[in-house]
Amino acid sequence: MAKNKVFLWGCMGCGLFVLLFSLLMAGGIGFIAYQGYQFGQEIQAAYQEVAIEFQKLDQDYPFTPPDDGVMNEERVKAFLQIRVEAVEFATEYLQKLELTGDEIGKQFESEGIKSKLKGIGKIKDIVHLAANMAANIAQKQVQKLDEQEMSLKEYQWLTRTCLGTLAKAAENGFEEGVSMWENYLHHFDEAQIKTKDVNIDLGRTKIHGNRMNRDDLQKNLRKVDFVPQNAEILKQTADTFQPDDNAAVLDFIVLHFDEYVEEITK
Repeated sequence: MAKNKVFLWGCMGCGLFVLLFSLLMAGGIGFIAYQGYQFGQEIQAAYQEVAIEFQKLDQDYPFTPPDDGVMNEERVKAFLQIRVEAVEFATEYLQKLELTGDEIGKQFESEGIKSKLKGIGKIKDIVHLAANMAANIAQKQVQKLDEQEMSLKEYQWLTRTCLGTLAKAAENGFEEGVSMWENYLHHFDEAQIKTKDVNIDLGRTKIHGNRMNRDDLQKNLRKVDFVPQNAEILKQTADTFQPDDNAAVLDFIVLHFDEYVEEITK
């Protein structure tokens, strides 16, 4: 029985990882609801500031997609480096969340009302920990983009172009891309399972975990043209591109970033 309780709180970390990235990319919240817990707007200002920093990157490094739709190989390498480092940085914080979740579980396992009250008190701790981590990760993302002189617009375009190329691999005879896409969808589906209990209210914009699904992904990628040169670039970067569940979450948030920030910065 004790192991089940620890596992329950450990799983809470999985959902909070998605929350963490949502906070990172959305830049603020109205309130967060996770398994019945709601938290107020005290952290909203910090994330509004982060959203403004992302927008400043777009001003400092203006980007216009090339007319021929061909990606620059060096920019793709820079994009993938940022993507990998963002996931690694966030995963370190996820481990902290999981440890805190396990501590809460142990408090609830202990006999006596005092122990259980301590466990309840720690719920606030894990939420603030998640909020602060999101701010740190957001700053890290801004830093890495700035180092590569890359705007968020360019990062978004590269994300969409890479995924769109893989999504159309089968119909265009891109065999390596077919296996890459199948692997990506596997991780995407696993990530979707982790997001199902996460709901974030940004005012008129709502983020529901069940929105992360294949139909939404395909809709986002539908207008991406298949360009053979892009397929060749992806073939050469396959080892770096291969995602895990957390990278799929980041990609999803990036694809929807504009609508979230529009709400936050009003």
